[in-house]
Amino acid sequence: TIRTKRDSLVIEQLYTYPLPSRALDTGVTDETKFNSTSTAGGFGDGFKTAALALHSLGENRFDSMTWTFDARKEKRRIVWFFESDEREAVGRFSKSRVLRVRIENTENNSTASLDDDGNKMGRAYIMTQTVKAKDIGKSFLIEAVPRLQIFWDVDESTIIGTSTSGGDYIAPALLQPPIPGTDASSLTSMMPSPASSSTRRRKKATSPSLPGNNNIRQPEAGIYVRGIWVRKPPIPDTLMCFFGSRLQVSGRDRNDVHEEELVDAVAHVIRKCNNLERLRGLLEPLRGIHSSSSSIDDDTRERRSKRHTMGNKGQNDWLLKSPRFLNQLWMIEKHRNYVLHDVLQIPQNAIFVSSRTTKSSDPFLRWASDFLQKKGAPLAPIEPGANRYLFEEVSEAELTDRCVRILNDDLKQNNNKKADDDARNLETLQVAFRKILSFMGTGSGRKVIFSPDVTVAFVHNNRYLFVPEALLTRELLVKVLNVCQCHLDGANGEKYSCLVQALFESLPGGRTRALTVEDVEKVIERARQVKKENANFLAQSRGKNFAGSRRTGESERPKVPEKESANEVMDLTESPTRSSCGGKSGRCDRSRIVTPSVDLEAQIARITRTVGRKRRNTDGVDDDGLDSIIPEANFGSDDAGTDTCLRSSSALQCINVDDSLGGGSLLCDERTISDLRNNAWSSSAKTQLAALRQLLDESIDVVRRCTPSLSPLLSRVRHGYDSNNDTYEAFCDGKRIVVNLYTYMPRLPTTAPCVAAALATAPKTLLHDFIVTVTHEIAHFLQPGAGH
Repeated sequence: TIRTKRDSLVIEQLYTYPLPSRALDTGVTDETKFNSTSTAGGFGDGFKTAALALHSLGENRFDSMTWTFDARKEKRRIVWFFESDEREAVGRFSKSRVLRVRIENTENNSTASLDDDGNKMGRAYIMTQTVKAKDIGKSFLIEAVPRLQIFWDVDESTIIGTSTSGGDYIAPALLQPPIPGTDASSLTSMMPSPASSSTRRRKKATSPSLPGNNNIRQPEAGIYVRGIWVRKPPIPDTLMCFFGSRLQVSGRDRNDVHEEELVDAVAHVIRKCNNLERLRGLLEPLRGIHSSSSSIDDDTRERRSKRHTMGNKGQNDWLLKSPRFLNQLWMIEKHRNYVLHDVLQIPQNAIFVSSRTTKSSDPFLRWASDFLQKKGAPLAPIEPGANRYLFEEVSEAELTDRCVRILNDDLKQNNNKKADDDARNLETLQVAFRKILSFMGTGSGRKVIFSPDVTVAFVHNNRYLFVPEALLTRELLVKVLNVCQCHLDGANGEKYSCLVQALFESLPGGRTRALTVEDVEKVIERARQVKKENANFLAQSRGKNFAGSRRTGESERPKVPEKESANEVMDLTESPTRSSCGGKSGRCDRSRIVTPSVDLEAQIARITRTVGRKRRNTDGVDDDGLDSIIPEANFGSDDAGTDTCLRSSSALQCINVDDSLGGGSLLCDERTISDLRNNAWSSSAKTQLAALRQLLDESIDVVRRCTPSLSPLLSRVRHGYDSNNDTYEAFCDGKRIVVNLYTYMPRLPTTAPCVAAALATAPKTLLHDFIVTVTHEIAHFLQPGAGH
């Protein structure tokens, strides 16, 4: 029991509970507190600190403080007197006032009866704490009562609690009823006389009160463990009350809890909630702001509208005031699935898509989303403002898997239901693509599947090639060849280019002209000739260059005047004219012909010299003297067409990262920086990024070994991560090249335990793609303003 008067506070305890293990971080463990509930607890640092604070008030405000322990069974009484004492100066210790404990151990001749129930309930041992100080009773009502759960009740209609009676719960503090005994009349009776109050300065009460009434107190928001306030809650204005052993107090001063244990305890309350309808209404804002979608019924629209109108009043939005804390729950798969499917009632196999997928510039993504919607797949639109940890955008790999499953089912059902013309066309397609894949070297172990539902060719699991079941035309062949070259491991780039050249040389254009197997064989034969011609041309070029070098005694690569090589590359496929070679006779001086490789080296040398001449601009930032590649104001004049590297990008900031992300520095957008600082990344995502950074460094090293003169420019390649944009792979701003690794993340497995495992399972073409990206951006350095 606790009894208060204006200047006194009496706390009477039957016995003390054993201390939890987390509270015994320091000091010596008292085993008796674990083995016997009839042993009273001692006083520790927290109590001694409070006693010193009371004594420091002075004799005018502090009277006395005692502990009285009655052991009725043994008929003994122990009294602790906590007193202040003067200590004279000794050596280097100055005169001071210290806390002294005086103990009296006397007989207790009380005649109070003690029955068996009294023994069982602990009445045989009673500890009475008495504190006498000015206004301590009033301070207890204002500051301590709102933090002790035993003194107040909660409104059952506002809480989220477990299904068991008296279990853990979470509730809004501002919606709770007032605490009895904290009204104006109770506090007025404890007010001191006007004469004494005018001589002191009072501390302003910090506990909450009802709006419009500063005297009636409410429960104070916080984390409560076994009914006692521990610290402020991670969600503002929220009561988080836990009983039992699910959450323990930690820290030497017993004023904190472990963050991981708190997350698990809150997750337990949400998963065991006894009122899912109430929880659903509180978590409904996680869906985001409702957009005009016909797939949502009127009841849902009305419910969300009501939620938005009531949100400002604090009735329905109190649980979501701290997104950072709850996001830790949504990042755990089992909690995320529970909220999505059990609370928000979203189908188990729902696919979350936004306009980035449905209106993507990638033809496959647009077709896949339309195809799944037509087939009745549960597409769930991601609305603006939706929680990104709960509603994750579907990846290209998952879209491909869903489409393949439906296509395979349809093909099994309609396998023998084709007309004669369709059957003949299908046979033509099968033979033609079998020959083409065989020529490219990708036919072994690969299966081509034709479907009338497919309008965009794609590859699944590096084994299955899905092709539209349409007329065999030149346009279809070109599109499928592009897909094979990009997505099939083992595709021969040289044979691919020969095939494309042969297609345009051997076949006329047009989307409606149907090809035959003979046409395809003619294209393959022409591709073999092109391949042979290219090999002969390269062999002759090497022989001429070697012979000329031996004849003149100069190096293998002759020096070319910078003035001639800096601006143009001469076309060796045309006959030289007087204007290009000079001279009266019209004959060309072969010694002045500039080969492409020599001209490239000259451009690299020119740009490298420019990079070396650093100057400082007016802002104090290093300017390497490079021209702006494509000024931001002139993006439209680049004339890159639909296949361009000019996309919108975020403002990136350079941060240092630890070894789990590959170490060194990383250019990131603002959202990624926030996630990294809040430890929001999973270990698998960190492994993916570290593996991609290692692959990027390897690709840079490959380019450097092939063309050593590019080393100064390659040193300007930076690792970037722009999570707001997946439409560009890299950009060059005239001074540096930033590779956006975010676009490559879906190409690595998410289950790799380490970087080595991620690299071992990475697609074989990924390194090649990095090389293409880096060399493409370096081309901007070598020829500024040349467009694409």
